[in-house]
Amino acid sequence: MAAVAGQTHDVVLAGDGYMLVQGAKGTVTYKKKLAGPAPVGLIPATNVSFEVLTGSLDSPVQSFKRAIWSTWSGLGQGMVAGTTGWQEAQAKGKVNDLLSLRPVQDSGALALCPMGVEAQVDTAAPGATQYHYLTSGTITLVSIGDRLYKTADPGTNNSGFTFLAAAAAPVYGLGIWNGVVYVATSANLYTLNLTTGVLTLAANNRAAELVATYQGMMVVSSGATLVWWIAGVGAWSPVLNLDSAVTSLEEFDGALYIGTHTGLYKLEGQLKAKSPGTAPTVLDWFDYKINLLWRVVPYYPTGNLLEFNFCKMVGWRGSLWAFVGGQLYKIRPGSSAANLQIEAQPVYGSGRGLAVCGRWLVACGLPAAGGTGCTLWVNESGGDNGLGWWKLAGGENYIYPFPNGGYAQGVINALKYTAALTTTSFVRWLFDQGNPVGFRADNFGVARTPVTGKVTLPLITPEDLAALAGATGGKVLAVNLLRVGLEWSLIDGGVWWPPLPVDVATLVAMQIVIEVSLNAGLSWETLVEPLTGSLSLNAFWFNGNRIELPVNSKFYSASQMYPSAAPSASTVLFPVPDMGWLVRVTWGGLVMPLLRRVWLDYTVAEVHPQTGQTWELDIDLVDPLVGLDGALDTGSSNALSKAGRLSSYVSNGNSITFQDLDGRAYRVKVIGFEQRRVAPGALPGLNPGWQGTLKLAEVWPEN
Repeated sequence: MAAVAGQTHDVVLAGDGYMLVQGAKGTVTYKKKLAGPAPVGLIPATNVSFEVLTGSLDSPVQSFKRAIWSTWSGLGQGMVAGTTGWQEAQAKGKVNDLLSLRPVQDSGALALCPMGVEAQVDTAAPGATQYHYLTSGTITLVSIGDRLYKTADPGTNNSGFTFLAAAAAPVYGLGIWNGVVYVATSANLYTLNLTTGVLTLAANNRAAELVATYQGMMVVSSGATLVWWIAGVGAWSPVLNLDSAVTSLEEFDGALYIGTHTGLYKLEGQLKAKSPGTAPTVLDWFDYKINLLWRVVPYYPTGNLLEFNFCKMVGWRGSLWAFVGGQLYKIRPGSSAANLQIEAQPVYGSGRGLAVCGRWLVACGLPAAGGTGCTLWVNESGGDNGLGWWKLAGGENYIYPFPNGGYAQGVINALKYTAALTTTSFVRWLFDQGNPVGFRADNFGVARTPVTGKVTLPLITPEDLAALAGATGGKVLAVNLLRVGLEWSLIDGGVWWPPLPVDVATLVAMQIVIEVSLNAGLSWETLVEPLTGSLSLNAFWFNGNRIELPVNSKFYSASQMYPSAAPSASTVLFPVPDMGWLVRVTWGGLVMPLLRRVWLDYTVAEVHPQTGQTWELDIDLVDPLVGLDGALDTGSSNALSKAGRLSSYVSNGNSITFQDLDGRAYRVKVIGFEQRRVAPGALPGLNPGWQGTLKLAEVWPEN
């Protein structure tokens, strides 16, 4: 028989019958009150108002809460959706996406990245199978295919490099030993004159690919073999065979680290005298040991050499960094595999280069095998993990990042590449390491072009904002977004920043756009000034250093608010776990101030009924439970099962039907449930076992 209030049980909730607890004198703990009108469905104002109020537009302005982002770093650990992840991300200043914006001033602001300058460096097309680079004194040497380039005054061709020489075959590796530059072409080993560009077969010529220096020796690889040249011997060592082809050689922290298709090795040793008694100064014996630190699965989805495991591995800030299996890793090697520390980075894709450029680590990845448009990721010195990863360029045909050690006019460089290229062009970004924000007012004498920067904040859910506001007593019915604000400041009064007043050309080129996505980034709503329908830019407005823009009616369905109902501008069915709002700010132009803070103003609608009716009931959860009709509640209707369902009603926030003592039905939410153990005989007439205090609140039928 179905449970009926007043017949089988005292009250009925979602089809389950419950008996109220009988007190010592036969009284029942039952409270019902009318708290007065408190609307649950929030009705937004029209888009002519800067405030979106709850209830009537004639109501006084409501107090609001503010979520603020003011400490910035790039993408890193702790960046997940949901309340805990968002709070952790906010505390650490982690953001979802930085494009052409970078953290500066100890993470206190975001600065627009300097512009990139693209210039032709060679009339020949690039051989885009692999590239290499090295720095010798003030000269940086770069090889792309069989072509070799070295640093030059940027005024020569505006690229910062000039063509030096063409090798007889594609270059597989570059190295310096005893002050001489060596060029390996797989079949041969050459020396290179950096002044004339003349390539000469090395006196110790042999098949060679990668070239490194370790313990005063020249170390070269060829396929899966490794050999070294000791000057005191004048001959190559016996061949050391590894498990698969060598992809990188990196001297780091007193050892030589060797990457292969299938593993990472650590080679460490010392050059000693083979005959210390008769020739103690002749260092002709290499006493070494080699250990396998990390076994990996081979990775080459397209066959490009740069996507192979550990290719272009570099040492930076106390760790090794390398692409492995389509993701970048930070590797802290120890003495053995047992104490190797590996930390995955949020940089994905097939590797297309890795380079230390001044104080920046630059990684280039192709998002998908066979895809187009690479992403240049940058990490900057500061803190244990830098300032997080930010994108210098995304979706562009920039590959093969490399430094420029000769001229401080573009420490970050890359090849501009498309399949149809007939010439070779480099792009240099005008970063200046000698100032706190990375660019200068004179822009190195180069005419400015606009740069478009974007910052996307972490996913913000209603639960996130409610928890931030302290509303933790139950499921939040709705969150009322009010507005999004920005605050900025100039850098330092004109030393690295053009002084005020801002000229017309600068204002015209400015891009300041605030967008909010209601469907996880599928589409975006642009916020505007209500009276103009756009965002006006002028010197007076700019000098105010802040702006706030309201949300509009597209954020809501009629008479309801997310998450009670889907936004009217969205085609996604709400509510969905971890769905919420994304806030994106476009911050671009010829020059821009530092973006200091972004904030989101909102109010939280607690679970209040339309009529103000609430209930607080003490219910009996003893087994077996006897109803008004004398029947026992068993099976799925026993006390244990009911307690579980009551707990789930609190956590999921579902609206359910409640039949009161008089049999009248109400639409309610369970806003609280507390279960407790009652000792037998504590009071006369008190049943032993479990009891529970249940809190209900009436809601609108639509909710």
